[in-house]
Formats: sequence, C-alpha cells, structure tokens
Amino acid sequence: MRNVTVRHVKALDDFKLDLTFSDGERKVYDMKPQIWGPAFEPMKDNMAFFRKAFLWRGTVAWPANIDIAPEELYERGIPVPSLVTRN
Repeated sequence: MRNVTVRHVKALDDFKLDLTFSDGERKVYDMKPQIWGPAFEPMKDNMAFFRKAFLWRGTVAWPANIDIAPEELYERGIPVPSLVTRN
C-alpha cells in the first residue's frame, strides 16, 4: 500500500469526492457506500453537510470529528485520466 496523503479535495454531486494526492494522482471517490452507521450519520441524505469536506492532517474530514483514511480514498478511488495535449 502506498503512503500518500490528500492534497486537494472538492465535494462533487452524488456524494463523490474529487481528490488529488501527494504523488500527483487524481481520483474520484464515491462516499455513498461509506454513509451508514453512527460515524457518518450527519451526512446521510445531507449534501449540505457533505460539501463541508476539508483537508485535515493529510486526509478528508468533516465537522463533528468525521474523517476517512487516505489509504481508503487512494485504493478505492477511480483514477481521473490526465488531460493529454495534442499538437
């Protein structure tokens, strides 16, 4: 498993995160499968709360002491293809 941290996060529609990691990799992570149980209850069906995502100690966090491991985000995130410039 790679030792990476999150450098940029943007909350997208449908409970997805647009992430850039310390190794330059960009991925989209779907939070919907994680939103269950008491830990993530504040964001269940609450896009306004979900959009409060912020960077904290190399990962993504939300108010109410909610966070998710950067390894989870990296390993299960879907890579975003790099933009290729054609001449």
